[in-house]
Amino acid sequence: MKRLLLATLASLGLIGIVFAAEIEDLDVVDAANTGRFPENQAPSSLNNGARALEAILARFYNDLGCRTPTAGSGVTYTLAASRAITSYYDGLLLCFDASFQNTGGSVTLNVDSNGAQSVRRNGASLVAGNIELGQKVLVVYDGTNFEVLSVMRAITTFGQLSGNADELLITDGTDATFRAITTYQATQAELEAGLVADAYTSPEKQHHHPSASKAWVSYEQIAPIGIRASYGVASVADIATGASTVTLTTAMSTTSYAILAAAGRGDNDADNDYVASIDTDPTATVIGIRVNDVSGTDTDVEFINVLILGDQ
Repeated sequence: MKRLLLATLASLGLIGIVFAAEIEDLDVVDAANTGRFPENQAPSSLNNGARALEAILARFYNDLGCRTPTAGSGVTYTLAASRAITSYYDGLLLCFDASFQNTGGSVTLNVDSNGAQSVRRNGASLVAGNIELGQKVLVVYDGTNFEVLSVMRAITTFGQLSGNADELLITDGTDATFRAITTYQATQAELEAGLVADAYTSPEKQHHHPSASKAWVSYEQIAPIGIRASYGVASVADIATGASTVTLTTAMSTTSYAILAAAGRGDNDADNDYVASIDTDPTATVIGIRVNDVSGTDTDVEFINVLILGDQ
């Protein structure tokens, strides 16, 4: 009603044309926008109405063009908007050129001295370095805080993260906060104990865990004796019919370790029942293996498989 009254008075020449101050004052209903172009408008006021509309658009574009530098320091940003912003409202959109990098997480933005408001991303506080010098930062006021809408700059150096030794810094993807997970490479002793939950291991060390095999070998004793495949085994030797030895690359810490052995002749033997057993007391590096057929006769076979578990 107030707008209609002012427009009527303006059309009668009783007052000058009344212009809506900024783009947020415009109405989504076409007929309600009578401030600059009322019905029966005097021709002499038309130019001014058009110029006012152009200025509204220019000020709005300037506030979104990310050209206006901020003032302030540390975590306190201030901004002089092109629009006449007298109060914050839900949906207020601004983009600024950061004049400094934030030094902490409690970042605030004060626009046209309307009061400092927290700057957040997905509801969470920023961390030091999230806003960099010269960065174009797009924010929207959500009724409580300014939310950052622009993408944070990519991390290019470790110095952009804050962490301690033996910490893995990760983000869960919901905000820009990096969280520290204390982790480190487990030592051989920790792997052997099998009790450390927050450590990791490398392929070259994982065999130190009690559940891992320390060595294994698949070989044949039918001349010429040879290793088919192995891990942690230096060599095998043919001692006599049905008897062979396996020499480990790395000595076991004691002679109290587990040895699993199996033997067979393969597809060439109709009766494939053979027993592979420990021939002599094993040393820390050498294991004696003997193979017998079902009658107890020492026999050379095509396949002997040996697995070693224990501590090295």
